[in-house]
Amino acid sequence: MVVLDKIIARLEQSPEGVIDGPRLRAYLANMLRGRMLGHASKLACHSRLEGALTRFEQSVDKGTPATWEHFYHALEEELGERKDQHFYEVREPVDEDLELPAVTFQSAIPAAMMSWIGQPGSASNLVTAIRQRRYLPNAHVGWQWRPVWLTPLKGEVKALIEQARKRASPDLAKHARDLIANSGWHADAAIVAFITRDPIRNLQFPVPGRSGDANLLPPVGSTVLEACTHRHFRHWPASLNQDDRYGRTYHFDPWKRRHVGSPAAYGVPEAVRAPIPMHEIAECVFIGKLTPAGCAVTEPD
Repeated sequence: MVVLDKIIARLEQSPEGVIDGPRLRAYLANMLRGRMLGHASKLACHSRLEGALTRFEQSVDKGTPATWEHFYHALEEELGERKDQHFYEVREPVDEDLELPAVTFQSAIPAAMMSWIGQPGSASNLVTAIRQRRYLPNAHVGWQWRPVWLTPLKGEVKALIEQARKRASPDLAKHARDLIANSGWHADAAIVAFITRDPIRNLQFPVPGRSGDANLLPPVGSTVLEACTHRHFRHWPASLNQDDRYGRTYHFDPWKRRHVGSPAAYGVPEAVRAPIPMHEIAECVFIGKLTPAGCAVTEPD
């Protein structure tokens, strides 16, 4: 796309932009991969990148450094303000996962606590409040106009949560962070898991810009558009011949798995949807609190 050439050229005009070159190439490669697989439409990619480029150039003209980080910020703003145009593509989960509840791991930061239960507090207080249904009337898990990342309650995710039910720990918090490659979580963050009341099949959400029966979608496979704020993201499936309609997490730790056998040998299935109303949550489980060692990023973007 011409707009991609414009973005690359604009970033390469400054020394700061060159530093972020590998990350930019990875992001654009993911976007092109999404187009090839039918996960992201050509129109959605083009319009959002074009809008983000305009915002980016305006901020650079005002003195903002021409870096990939600032382009990311411009793209995030563009996605946030296009409330009338969805960027979710219809990629339904694989059949075997449709009957399972979904899990989303969240950081219980003060702002999130205020939006969930109306007051800051400990993770244990949050767990109790959710169990007793003492949350704000309009509380949602997730931030407005950003997708919530879900994974089925099975396998490694289910085992992690079962361990946390017995005893939360920093090691389990690190495990959760590594499992979904969330480098945005910081030390002392309390990590919790929200488990949905209904199976994935029933977690439909309204899509802006659609009407009638086409207005509701179940959680769908993630694309680079939904992942614009994530530093670690890989497009899925790895082959055009695969019919895996989920995405799959990157997973920080077991790098050896990525060099032996199939890429499917690591990470867990994931999908995205709009923020989830708290009344659709059956349980909140405290996983543990992150330590500085648990937040070390051992792999580059």
